[in-house]
Amino acid sequence: MAAVGVGGVILVANFTQLPAGISPVAIAIAVGVSGGIGLFFGVVPAHRADKLDPIVA
Repeated sequence: MAAVGVGGVILVANFTQLPAGISPVAIAIAVGVSGGIGLFFGVVPAHRADKLDPIVA
């Protein structure tokens, strides 16, 4: 998905007069934040489900 974003920035820079650029730090922050959110919202429900009795679940 990061490649799609970088490709979009390159297209904007080539076809418009807008100054477009992307920072590797911005990519790293975005990947880190989205990965952290995905892990959190995947692990917390799994941890809660692990504590339930299979019959109750």
